[in-house]
Amino acid sequence: MIKPEASARLRELPEDSYASPVVALTLWDLTALAVNLIIGAGIFGLPSPVARMLGVASPIAFVLCAIVAALVVLCFAEVASRFT
Repeated sequence: MIKPEASARLRELPEDSYASPVVALTLWDLTALAVNLIIGAGIFGLPSPVARMLGVASPIAFVLCAIVAALVVLCFAEVASRFT
């Protein structure tokens, strides 16, 4: 749903100008999505069954998961750096 003030701004643009995409997500929205991703992925219930299935290799799996999580954090940091 487009807010009335947003649609009014769109109508004010000259016809020959190129409008940039509207930024719909704020920094706080992206932060909330990141927190939801971490908690929603089962961070509290998943470690025990995974450790049981992997046995001795479970520390290696947790290190690999930490690396993947760090890459996701870096992606969110890159996106957040675009909001100045």
